[in-house]
Parts: sequence; C-alpha cells; structure tokens
Amino acid sequence: TCLKAAAAPQAVPVLYDPKVSPLALAEWGRLGAKPVLFRNGHSQIKDYMTRIGALAAAEESGHYYHRITMGRLAISGENSIMTILLFLGALKQQPKLMDQLWDLQRQVFTTGEFNYQFDSDEVRDRALDAVVRHFVADGASMVTATADGIDLQGTCLSKGVKLDPGSVSLEPGWYSGYLRIATNEKAVVRSYFSAGQTAIGKRVEAQARQILENEFAGRVID
Repeated sequence: TCLKAAAAPQAVPVLYDPKVSPLALAEWGRLGAKPVLFRNGHSQIKDYMTRIGALAAAEESGHYYHRITMGRLAISGENSIMTILLFLGALKQQPKLMDQLWDLQRQVFTTGEFNYQFDSDEVRDRALDAVVRHFVADGASMVTATADGIDLQGTCLSKGVKLDPGSVSLEPGWYSGYLRIATNEKAVVRSYFSAGQTAIGKRVEAQARQILENEFAGRVID
C-alpha cells in the first residue's frame, strides 16, 4: 500500500524487525521493495529510516512507520491514522484483500515468543550459543548486526530465505528465528521462530526447547 501510494521507484528501502515473517518480505519484494533488517525501538527506527531514505517500516508487534512529506519537508514517524487510512484505501481498491491476507497468514507457522530462565548469566550465554550453533550446523545463516554494523540486540537465524532488492524468494522448508537476551530479567533467553510449514516449525521449536531445557536446565517463564 505504501509503495503504491507513494508511487515509489523499484527497490525502495523498507525496514523490518527480526520477527517479521519472511512471507511478508516476499510480498514486499514482489512490489519492488528492498527489505532492510533493523532492530526494535521507535526512535532508532525513525532515525534510521531518515538516514537511509526508507519509505516505511514495520514491527511484528503491529507498529508501522511512514515517511511523511509536505513540500520539501519530510519526516519519518509512526502515524496510526495514516496506517488505517492507507489500509482502508487498499481495501476499497481490492475488495478481496482481507481474504488474501488471511490466506498468507495461514501459510505461516509461528511459535510466539517463548522464554527460558537459567541459573546464571553464564549458563544463559552458553545455552544461547548452543542453540545458534545447532541451527547454523543445520544450514541456517546467522546475523547479529545490520549491513552497516548496527547491533541488532540479538541473533537472527534463517534458512532458505533469500533477500535481494525486488526479488525475495523462499525455498521449500524455510524457517527463521530471533533469539535475544532479556534486558529486564536476569539470565533469560527469549526465542521466536516462524516457518513455511507447520511440521518444520514444530521441529525447529522442539529442537530449540530441547537444548534450552534439557541440556542447560532452563525453566519456562512467561
């Protein structure tokens, strides 16, 4: 919707946080966007949007950001009214849009965020490292910073996800995940995975939980 409303050129940057589904990124790529991975945080996202000239940004939590222009002035901000109006405009132009969105949603398995607490920060760090090493050995790629070196405050994992400007492709059996250390609780690892097939998503979740719980005695917490 943003790309069409702004008559944007091909490969315009659009930010996404580590939990946004790769299936959504594939749709962005189909529209000519260049998905750019970035960390969470309102002020950081808005600053980075302005810095790289991004048209929009999205967080899995439901926050949406836009580049808003008036004459020669331009700002990057979160504007719920603009998001709603753009969405309603898209619904008017595409009456079957909600059905299409639900079809996409049904194609994705997500774990939701699950959290484990450990006996110490040292055990937590070893547990997190073990999970990352397990999936890297499975063929997943690992990213901890943006292309220009900004810390993502966690580890992004993905397998079968190829991101190219204007061409985002998902291979059969793809999955992605984001693991991070809790900033407000001691010795806690937070994990989140998504996959294109339920069986693969459940397998990935089970493997991560087995390492965190059985190998490092992690305790499930809310």
